[in-house]
Amino acid sequence: FKRGPGFDVTFDNGTGSSGAQFNHSLGRAPEMIWRKNRESGSGTSAHWNAWHKDLPKSGSTLGYFRVNDDAAASTYNLYFSAEPTSTVFYIGNDSDINGSTKNYINILFASVAGISKVGTWTGTAASLNVTFGFQPRFLWWKSVGTGNCMMLDTTRGWPSGTGDVVLPID
Repeated sequence: FKRGPGFDVTFDNGTGSSGAQFNHSLGRAPEMIWRKNRESGSGTSAHWNAWHKDLPKSGSTLGYFRVNDDAAASTYNLYFSAEPTSTVFYIGNDSDINGSTKNYINILFASVAGISKVGTWTGTAASLNVTFGFQPRFLWWKSVGTGNCMMLDTTRGWPSGTGDVVLPID
């Protein structure tokens, strides 16, 4: 990945404060954010906590999921505390995602016509046809239900037909 209109990587130190605001340089509101404590290699604070624009909300509480976990998406107001804007994103005060003085990495994604698409689809393995509007070279997805993240890319060969294998990301 390279930084550009649809992809940004930022680093920050957690504040421990609810509604903490962190800058990004996408120039548009991110549609998906991954956040990880760079100092923790185990336990719940080692998770890649993520927000996606299409996750269900509960009132003003945003949805989240964990990239490196097979648990279903959920809502929790102490993780992602408000919708991001074209210049900032907001984090809650849970120590897993905003520990005071802890060092974090943030990976932000946004759709760019003809280059990248952040979205959702509904389907099953037996009935799946996803239209992107361009030929993707990399595809990453995770069910909002239980299940691991999966990815396909043209470097390893793009599957066609039935019986092809996709790579789980553990």
